[in-house]
Amino acid sequence: MSPQSPPSLDALRKRGLEPLKLAALVAVLYAGFSSIYIVYSSWLASHLGHTPHEIRMVETGKGILFVLITAALLSAIVFHWSRRARRQEELLVNMERRSLAASYNAALAHDLNNLLMTFNALLGEMRDLEGANAFLRGTREQLERGIESLGGLSRRLAASAANRETGRTTPVDLRDTLTRAAALVRKHPDLLGRTLTLPEVTAVTLTLDQDLLVHAFINLVLNAAQAMPRGGRIEVRAVDAGCAVHLEVHDDGPGVPAEIAARIFEAGFTTKRQGTGLGLLSARHFAETCGGGIQLLRSPLGGALFRITIPRR
Repeated sequence: MSPQSPPSLDALRKRGLEPLKLAALVAVLYAGFSSIYIVYSSWLASHLGHTPHEIRMVETGKGILFVLITAALLSAIVFHWSRRARRQEELLVNMERRSLAASYNAALAHDLNNLLMTFNALLGEMRDLEGANAFLRGTREQLERGIESLGGLSRRLAASAANRETGRTTPVDLRDTLTRAAALVRKHPDLLGRTLTLPEVTAVTLTLDQDLLVHAFINLVLNAAQAMPRGGRIEVRAVDAGCAVHLEVHDDGPGVPAEIAARIFEAGFTTKRQGTGLGLLSARHFAETCGGGIQLLRSPLGGALFRITIPRR
């Protein structure tokens, strides 16, 4: 289930009145209401006031009532239009973020394709030299699997930049897929000195995009590792909750500060000097393609817990 695309700028302009029309409308409504009030209240005062004192009291009451009514009306108008302006501003900001993410994706896909071509050429040379060396053969096969996964990522980046979804879903053995992905990510330099374990991964088959799952898993693990500058522990759990499966990545790091917790899934937002802000966005995208969601919680280990909820099809 992909999120609905935001309306275009033209559509946003058409939804509201132009400033001049809005000002004219408010002026007409105010003049009409004031005229009706003055005529009616004057008629009422002529029937209620018989002495100068009574007329003064009626006129004073009329003035106070008029001020209260107009203040309430103006407050309601300002409140309504401020809420409308805020919603439109949020839509525009979301459009800018998605445009930024698409630009990142296009650039990353281009650079990644160039690297993959180089790696494939190197693997071809490695295949010619490995001979009967079992270690070289195993290393080369593992590299080929990693490059194949990167190729899928490159295609998705290009599709995302063009506002298209790949939509490739297949039955996936969750435990087997996460075990193989963990073996791959353990070789990443950011995992040096960290412990990655999968103590609680339920044996379950889900229908989803396997490549998106792998990359979401890798991004969450790397995010946890990068939050622990001096080593630490990362645990991956997959719990069958009946109508859904919870994929959880726990760590014993410092956790996510409360002041940035609400922004960590935004496109381009990062606290790392060399970060792109796309890792957690990738995890959120995977959760949305499954019709589920992603949450940031506190882990029993003491650090952060990222939980992706994957509904059963």
